[in-house]
Amino acid sequence: MYRKANDLGVWIEAIEFGPDHVHVFVTNCRKYSVSALVNHFKGYSSWYIRRALLRDIEPFLLGDSFWTDGYFYESVGRVTGDTVKFYIERQQGKHWVLAKEDTVRILKKKECQMTLDCFCS
Repeated sequence: MYRKANDLGVWIEAIEFGPDHVHVFVTNCRKYSVSALVNHFKGYSSWYIRRALLRDIEPFLLGDSFWTDGYFYESVGRVTGDTVKFYIERQQGKHWVLAKEDTVRILKKKECQMTLDCFCS
């Protein structure tokens, strides 16, 4: 995602991965619509992960999709950029603790799709 951000001329201020989702805090992104930005990140990361790890992830994919269709977006304004960055960098660990049972369920069902949460400033 850092490569794609660089290509687009936007900055990733914070990024963290959960078991089935990604939180990204992007700045300098005003020349892109939210949907265009999300599509760039989803498309590039899906292509790159499949290229590098297809054999490892193929058993867990649901059809042709790597990402879910939707996304969550929040514009930074009600809270500061520092608050969003803190949340993404420091609070993400709880998702791994809480996801232990979900990860076992997902692996048993052999299905997994990622979601993207995008915060823009």
